[in-house]
Amino acid sequence: MIALLMCLQAFGSGDQPPPVRDTKEYNLGANALAISGYDPVSYFADGGGVATQGKEEFTLEYKKVAYRFTSQENLEKFVSKPKKYEPTYGNWCAYAMAFNQKVDIDPKLFTISGDRLHLFVSESAKLEFDGNIPAFERRADANWKKISGESPRK
Repeated sequence: MIALLMCLQAFGSGDQPPPVRDTKEYNLGANALAISGYDPVSYFADGGGVATQGKEEFTLEYKKVAYRFTSQENLEKFVSKPKKYEPTYGNWCAYAMAFNQKVDIDPKLFTISGDRLHLFVSESAKLEFDGNIPAFERRADANWKKISGESPRK
């Protein structure tokens, strides 16, 4: 299988290059692969709403992070709105991030909050987070900014 690898560095206008993302605080696998190769678009309703393993032939590198998709259509959706589809908190467990901890995830456990994809280590972490999403998001957002220097998208 030949992997389709597109390098997308800028999604804006102007002469200034986009800031380089420092991924050292991200939870990434081999070759900077995010979400254990699951398709980030598949989590959202417009991508099916079910965590689905992506295919190697639909691989995209976006700002130093590799994503896989189930189809060319999902890859194109991501390209059109990467900020919508990228997981929050560098692919770490959202509940753990609320407690300033970087904990690996089970890519099948997730919550969509608005246009934000939250991933979790366990069903119990997901249930706790889902019990008060606004409060946990505020805490996790603040902690992610301290850890990574990035402002989480809202």
